[in-house]
Amino acid sequence: MTTLPTLYDYYTAGGITTGLSATQNYFTLNNKNISLYSGSLHYFRVPQEYWRDRLRKMKAAGLNAVDTYVPWNLHEPEIGNYDFGHGGSDMQEFLNLETFLRTAQEEDLLAIVRPGPYICSEWEFGGLPSWLLREKDFEVRTSKPSFMKHVTRYFNVLLPILAALQFTLGGPIIAFQVENEYGAVKLWPFYDTDKVYLEQLRQLNINNGIVELMLTSDNVVLHGDGGTLPKHFLMDSFYLKPYLLGCMWMKYNHILLFQPFVAFTSEYSTKDSLFSPILYLAHFSFHGIAFRVLDADLHSEIRSNKTGAYEVGLQFDNFN
Repeated sequence: MTTLPTLYDYYTAGGITTGLSATQNYFTLNNKNISLYSGSLHYFRVPQEYWRDRLRKMKAAGLNAVDTYVPWNLHEPEIGNYDFGHGGSDMQEFLNLETFLRTAQEEDLLAIVRPGPYICSEWEFGGLPSWLLREKDFEVRTSKPSFMKHVTRYFNVLLPILAALQFTLGGPIIAFQVENEYGAVKLWPFYDTDKVYLEQLRQLNINNGIVELMLTSDNVVLHGDGGTLPKHFLMDSFYLKPYLLGCMWMKYNHILLFQPFVAFTSEYSTKDSLFSPILYLAHFSFHGIAFRVLDADLHSEIRSNKTGAYEVGLQFDNFN
């Protein structure tokens, strides 16, 4: 019986010379074409003993990558006291980020990491530690020194852990997100985005050895370029043109739930659209109730539509 190569076998064969690239109208990984199908699994929401099971279910659903946020308020619950799985905090068993990412690699999944510092994620204070509010002359998500001194200290602990897990060093991480939907700041009265802040975050990544693809995530229809960085990849988080974005649908007692794809975009665009239909990432949410769904029989269907983009449907039947 012929054994098919794993994802890592194929993309690392002959040695690793480069990581994920979007300098053309398609993705390449180590100079080989790749289509990315990624799902979110937030390790800090799932007990460690279930991580491998959930990752295997993602792989069984046809995904080849996992993405996760990193919650600052759990990893630094008190100023200067860190917990990445061995710090003795109440949430210790949820926080071994390195083990989570290594487990993803063992299950043949690539990884996209979104370290914030603000993550949204329907998480308390967007993942920012509440002790930040003790500062005077203070504004979160800005380049103000009263905020950035804490971000810098935290990132100088977090990012070296992640840097050692980069794809080009033999690890699973192929991309890093800078901040999170930062352009949405412009929707609030009297506020505007702080591009100096974004540049400071980018530089912190570089200073800590991050060499993989860096990207931003925004709804460009509502936010424009407020949360973007020049010549950095933009992941559009809520763009709904149907010829670019399909939907994830789950059949549960005849109720259909829709989850839009997330599209990766860049400066390499088609004439009639802001986005290239080839450069996108099909992205699903696989935390919370979705895990209960995955316990059912799974049928995956992938088909081309008229524009050359893809529509991916995941149908779940036979619920108990």
